[in-house]
Amino acid sequence: MADLKDKVRLARAVLCLVYGSIMGALPLKRLALPWLQEISEPNEWMFETSGVEGYVLRLLDVEDLSDEEVIATYLVEVDTKPSTVLESWQGEIHQHPDRLHYAKPEAPAQLVS
Repeated sequence: MADLKDKVRLARAVLCLVYGSIMGALPLKRLALPWLQEISEPNEWMFETSGVEGYVLRLLDVEDLSDEEVIATYLVEVDTKPSTVLESWQGEIHQHPDRLHYAKPEAPAQLVS
């Protein structure tokens, strides 16, 4: 089995509004960098695809597709609904008592207010 860092990283951005309602997901995108915690590339791609600026709140899931590919699903908070057609996303967002405050919807806005 290949090391995670040697796999192609496909990204999925699940978009939520500031108050947490899920709108859907952008189509999968192949990213150049293999590191799951690297969010600058998903941020740029999301803005280029949807025209909406957002904040990656956290990594929701990592799906190991094969020896060559992995899908990283990120939760992204946006202020407005994008004009891009979003795919349906049926996953769940679980709250955890130890999750840091900034990884929850609405937290980035609270931090700068």
